[in-house]
Amino acid sequence: TTPDGGVPERVRIVHPFHPLHGQSFHLVATSRRRWGEDRVTLELAEKSFGSVPVGWTDLLPPDPYLSLGKGRSHFRVEDLLVLVDLIGVGRGVRRPEEGGPSVT
Repeated sequence: TTPDGGVPERVRIVHPFHPLHGQSFHLVATSRRRWGEDRVTLELAEKSFGSVPVGWTDLLPPDPYLSLGKGRSHFRVEDLLVLVDLIGVGRGVRRPEEGGPSVT
């Protein structure tokens, strides 16, 4: 959104691995919870259209983890905790709050 609460006419792709990273496009529409997340539809070259997650554009404020970390860490704590849960489920291990062993 813009500072006055409106929606900008153009958005820029900011996801570092997207092939259109750094390019700006006309914003056609926003849609909530498509494919599990909010998305934007952009007008690409020659009247074609594309859809990307809103988090891959400059519509959202910068992720504090990325802006404060400045690339010093390869993983976010939230993501590592999800990984621990996935590994534990695969091994049949429960977290302490689920009655599993506590780590001291």
